[in-house]
Amino acid sequence: MKKGSPTVSIVTVVYNDVEHIAKTMLSVYKQTYTNYEYIIIDGASSDGTQQEIQKNIKRGTIYISEPDKGVYDAMNKATHLATGHWIYFLNSRDTFFSIYTLEKLFSSAYESNIGCIVGNIRNIKTVNNVKLFLDESPQCLKHSPTFVLPACHQAIFTRTWLQKKYSFDTKYKICADFNFFKTAFEKENISFQYINCIIAHYDLSGLSTKNFILASKETAIIRGIKLPSLSIKLVKYYVSNILKCLFLRIFPKTAQHIIVNRLIKHGWIQL
Repeated sequence: MKKGSPTVSIVTVVYNDVEHIAKTMLSVYKQTYTNYEYIIIDGASSDGTQQEIQKNIKRGTIYISEPDKGVYDAMNKATHLATGHWIYFLNSRDTFFSIYTLEKLFSSAYESNIGCIVGNIRNIKTVNNVKLFLDESPQCLKHSPTFVLPACHQAIFTRTWLQKKYSFDTKYKICADFNFFKTAFEKENISFQYINCIIAHYDLSGLSTKNFILASKETAIIRGIKLPSLSIKLVKYYVSNILKCLFLRIFPKTAQHIIVNRLIKHGWIQL
């Protein structure tokens, strides 16, 4: 590792996910870039998650298990504890794309005006024991009158000072991250830096249509506009996400097999 390599604070928040937490933890511990601190915030799980964490935890990991007020409250707790130059949230179920992810991202320095590093994400959905993979790149990285969150937070590394200064507003259940980025980039003269590499596997299994509806409402509130006044660009953004989720859930079994075979042919999924 080069002298002066930045420290990265990696955060995992979890609640009652005994089946997947170890996979997430191991993807952090296997990173070839070792200048990181790992913070795990558990919301007082009761399904064996705490025991699974204790079984897999490594020395030096910061671990807290106590009741919280939701995922963003837990993320704020971790932010308060973070001491790294950059902070990154990798929630339970999700994993780094490879053991070299951090090394690729932090092998060189970034200009001081770069507030966030943004990469690609690999979405994963399991249908009939077949894993569907869909790689996704950031949507918009420039300031514009209609701010759009360029990617999910699993694809974004943020300056820790920025995260500490603006934190997540816990009154939002789905879009506190959108509110954070919109607020921070309106008030600070900073930019996104795009790196063309896949950062993480993002598990879509926990998503539901209800989440997208609530997300649309919260986004409208954050923008200070009424739902009928949403821009066409914003509507297209949420419609595309809803369709992506529904596609993986509503097709009958026969249709799924036809679609999966076509996706295999085009290299979109792996068996």
